[in-house]
Amino acid sequence: MKRLLTIAGLLISLACGFFFFRSVAVHWDVFTHMKWAKWVWPALALTLILYIGTYALVTFAWGRSLKALGYPLGYRVMLQILLLSQFAKYLPGNVGHHVGRVLLAKREGLPTEIVLGSMLMDTMLVLFAAFAASFPALHLLIQVASDKGSANTRTVAILIAAFVAFPGIVMLLPAARRMVIRQLGHIAQLVRREKFPLLAAAWSTHCASFLIGGTALYLLCIAFSGNFSAPYWIDTTGVYAAAWLLGFLIPGAPAGLGIREIILLLGLSPLFGIEAATAAAAALRLITTIGDGLAFVLGLILRNMQRGIQSNAHSDSI
Repeated sequence: MKRLLTIAGLLISLACGFFFFRSVAVHWDVFTHMKWAKWVWPALALTLILYIGTYALVTFAWGRSLKALGYPLGYRVMLQILLLSQFAKYLPGNVGHHVGRVLLAKREGLPTEIVLGSMLMDTMLVLFAAFAASFPALHLLIQVASDKGSANTRTVAILIAAFVAFPGIVMLLPAARRMVIRQLGHIAQLVRREKFPLLAAAWSTHCASFLIGGTALYLLCIAFSGNFSAPYWIDTTGVYAAAWLLGFLIPGAPAGLGIREIILLLGLSPLFGIEAATAAAAALRLITTIGDGLAFVLGLILRNMQRGIQSNAHSDSI
């Protein structure tokens, strides 16, 4: 059984690597046709640093949910789990990173029910944070819908109908319904008054993560447009959060691939122009993809360091 699990893990890692490098190749082709200026490279480097830094915030937020359930975990262990598991989001279906987090957390001794409950709570908090952060972009979406005409209105209506129908279809499946009911029991434990500070801290941390992501996107936009006095930071942050939110909600798109780029293009074009918006959207996807790859490597390094420490401790105890 252990050998089968090892083989399965290897196959999953290879599949993740294939889709990861395919994503890099697709966006690298667009990346090579961009207009370059001397300040673009510093903007790209800073964007990469900011994106990888959001892993630290997301780790802290997830830790608040675990602590609220009464199962606190060391920050370094949680960071390692997220660094390794997020790489699986490039698998089709957009659920690989969730499965990976459950499996890695179980290895650290956490019960499956607790891991699922913390992830569900964390997901709800990040969705609320994304909705709050995307609110400044509402006027841009209305403007785009009015400028583009009824075709966009129909598209929005179809998306809303899909979002409404999807939970209903899930609830019709007995296994899915039982799992949802079990997880709602965990959430009921979290809504106690004494848990509010933990949940508020997690929500605030996710909001900060979106602000950092929006800032990174804004840096790319002004670098490619050359308009360093553009007063659109809050609007850009809203577009960034809205793109993340729709990319998350639409099922099946690996890491929101394609969905987020469309939203970014529609939202940023009125602010920075179509060329700068296209370049920024493609650059952001490439930078975040490379960032996830670097995060995965960092996770492997942390895991090997942890194994080395455990091995030395075991040797000293003999």
